[in-house]
Amino acid sequence: MPMKFNFAIAGMLTLLTTFVHGQDNGITVIHPWSRATAATGQVGVAFLVMSNANDIDDALTSVRSEDADSTEIHATSMDDKGVMHMDQVKQVSIPAHGKVEFKPEGYHIMLMGLKRPLRKGERVPITLEFYRAGSLRVEAVVLAPDAMGPNEAIDEQSKGK
Repeated sequence: MPMKFNFAIAGMLTLLTTFVHGQDNGITVIHPWSRATAATGQVGVAFLVMSNANDIDDALTSVRSEDADSTEIHATSMDDKGVMHMDQVKQVSIPAHGKVEFKPEGYHIMLMGLKRPLRKGERVPITLEFYRAGSLRVEAVVLAPDAMGPNEAIDEQSKGK
């Protein structure tokens, strides 16, 4: 196998393991990611996918990060007039044997009062608190400011960028 190909495979495996970030008490979190902020940015956002392998429902009840003064779980929705709204939610249910995706224009984690700018390639520690499963710490990979999902990082890696 050519050496260049071996490095490409190693790079892809490293990137993929970067996006598989935690499992505890039946809850698995994959693809935690965030967007880079401006140097003076005080607000960041994080996204991820949570799955529940348990036979009983669970719920994400709170989030926290040492890189932000405060964190909130938010949901984006559209009203009957076509206006988008972003509202804090108390918890997000994760059905038994189901999954919930936090993504742009949907559920997301707000990181407010950032203690440092979020730079592409860095990681943001986030602790998720579940009603039944307890705490689970993940690290969100910071992507470009305009990223729409973790697949963009995988695409960049496969192109050798």
